[in-house]
Amino acid sequence: MSQTQAALAAGELPYRRLASLASDFIHSCVRLGLEPYRVIWLGGAVESVTGYTVGEMSAQGCWMDLVHPSDQPRIGMHLLALKAGDSGEIEFRLNHKDGSVRWVREVYSCEQGASPHELRLHGAVRDVTERRTLDEVLTVLATGGVGRSGHTFFQFLAKYLAEILDMEFVCIDRLEGDGLTARTLAVYHDGHFEDNISYALKDTPCGDVVGKAICCFPRDVSALFPKDAVLQEMGAESYLGVTLWDGAGLPSGLIAVIGRRPLEDSRMAENILRMVGVRASGELERLLAEEAMAASLREKEVLLREVHHRVKNNLQIVSSLLSLQEEKVDNPVALAILAESRGRVTSMALIHEQLYRSRDFCDIDAQDYLRQFLSRLVSAYSAGREVALCLSLCPMHLSLDQAVPFGLIMNELVTNALRHGFKDRSRGEVRVEMVREDSGVSIIVEDDGVGLPEGFDLDRVATLGLQIVAMLAKQLRGGFTVESAHPARFRLRLPLAASGA
Repeated sequence: MSQTQAALAAGELPYRRLASLASDFIHSCVRLGLEPYRVIWLGGAVESVTGYTVGEMSAQGCWMDLVHPSDQPRIGMHLLALKAGDSGEIEFRLNHKDGSVRWVREVYSCEQGASPHELRLHGAVRDVTERRTLDEVLTVLATGGVGRSGHTFFQFLAKYLAEILDMEFVCIDRLEGDGLTARTLAVYHDGHFEDNISYALKDTPCGDVVGKAICCFPRDVSALFPKDAVLQEMGAESYLGVTLWDGAGLPSGLIAVIGRRPLEDSRMAENILRMVGVRASGELERLLAEEAMAASLREKEVLLREVHHRVKNNLQIVSSLLSLQEEKVDNPVALAILAESRGRVTSMALIHEQLYRSRDFCDIDAQDYLRQFLSRLVSAYSAGREVALCLSLCPMHLSLDQAVPFGLIMNELVTNALRHGFKDRSRGEVRVEMVREDSGVSIIVEDDGVGLPEGFDLDRVATLGLQIVAMLAKQLRGGFTVESAHPARFRLRLPLAASGA
């Protein structure tokens, strides 16, 4: 050993003792010109960070050979560009002796060596794998698994946990009933998703998890729970579980992660599962809220359907009572009034019948409604005549608030044509047209009968039917006009917003 090397060895002894207490891997390297860096001193947590002893590292000559191949070009360019006085920090991956890949952060400084061509690099290297992993987990949880290839959030999460924790089995469950059983939301086993099932928590490590922040069996879990068929079948060795909590602080589900090897770094795995548990708890609470809302909507749908059914039945009873009353009345005027009233009741009953049979209680199909209702009217009021019904109807939907007055209007107009348009005639035709216009929708009712009386004035009409039409048209924010007296032709205009078209 030269005198200089001996002096260096003696001088660095206190620093070696100090470095042995550090949690970082500390090194000094030297570079001559463009030659590779050569290690001249190592200390600190060398074996903890790299898996190699100081002697093994020194024998390699340059510990930078451990840099992950994907990072070597970047780190090589960075080192080549350093000069005296430079300092900073950089993160990269190292190949650990056990075959794993570790993220490290190096804080470094450079100084001029003994000659102008010599550069000394001093650095402290720390294992930051856990921090990098947790950062990645946070990013994944924040994005919610965007682009998860058609998988549900819980399926995505189960697969991700299996990969990042290097475990063979992951299940994410929701608790059922009294909390003694669970229903899986996602099961990922040996690279494949399995069907969801319900299972009893008794005699399983999942039963131990519920109500606890975290539950970990780093080894021998199969021996601890001999009645758990899943553990026995897969030859499980380690288990990690976390409870999912609802907004009231009560257990709502759990995540279980199972492996065939002992869990070496349980601390990082627990931290990952805690973070994932918070995000999964929120997602489960959202899912449960959506299911509760859907159930509530289904209940309301059943209730609305029943309401429409009962309203329709009650209106049919009223119609039947009016029909019975007609049989006991001989006065033609009274008979006409009862028949008109029965027609109005029928128009409303048919609307509720359509709503009862519809999947959507918000509106009805005006086309379908008119085809059914007007055919019934023609059959009821033809009085032995051959009356043809010609329909030309554009698509239009009406809300319940619009449908009832619209149905009453159409009842009055078509009934008026059938009762008064074909006196002393054996046949005739009623035409109903519904067309789109720039300002809305127009409904035209026309017959080829005797026409309207001479001097007919809609503003002075005394008949109740046409008074009802004018009043209801105004209620719908529409317009009602007489376009022709011979033949009788009426037009009802409805704005698009009012018509629901």
